[in-house]
Amino acid sequence: MLRNYFEVPAKRLLYLLVALVLCVDLYDWAIRPPTTEKLAASTIGSVVLIECEHDSKVAITGGFVASDYGHIITVAHGLSNCLDDRQHFISVKYLDDPSIEYRAIIVRYNKWTDVALLQTPSHMGVPPLEMRIDTPEVGSAVLAIGHPESLYWSVTPGIIAADRPQSDGTHLIQVTSPLNHGNSGGPILDAYGRVIGVADLMVGNATLGIVIPADILSLFLNGTYH
Repeated sequence: MLRNYFEVPAKRLLYLLVALVLCVDLYDWAIRPPTTEKLAASTIGSVVLIECEHDSKVAITGGFVASDYGHIITVAHGLSNCLDDRQHFISVKYLDDPSIEYRAIIVRYNKWTDVALLQTPSHMGVPPLEMRIDTPEVGSAVLAIGHPESLYWSVTPGIIAADRPQSDGTHLIQVTSPLNHGNSGGPILDAYGRVIGVADLMVGNATLGIVIPADILSLFLNGTYH
């Protein structure tokens, strides 16, 4: 009798402790950021290669799928040779088969904010990347995906170095990820694969980069920021 008296509560306590450990593990698993390898693998397919052909010369820039309707967000300066005459050929390529070119048209652009929105007739069922409107804290890990120096679909880690307020009330994000020619327009991702902005400028010897934040990109996508 005494054995049963002490044994049953002990078993219940043990079961409770096991359940708590499992709950903690599940919670930790659910909120823990993916590894860099998994993060890159799950997002890189939504990063596109944009080619702007002008006078037999091709300018290369990055971009990302921003909606379920084939919208692509990139930087305006990467399309500078094709902005004034929209008859120039702009093509979009996807990682799953970069040998196929999809014709893209310019929906709108803003040279001041340096953002451009493209429309493709087909986006191959590629899922759009989610945008994160609030900027992560300084020191947060980021991942840049782009085409530096024509090294297509390159992945570069870094951190947020600073959030730089601008005189017009907007802001730019400074990252430590090296951004070279071809990175422009490519997404900068947070630890969960959400777009915090797009690569815009390289500073110095490409040792750090300036990023257009996602709050501007989101307004531009929705047509409320022209």
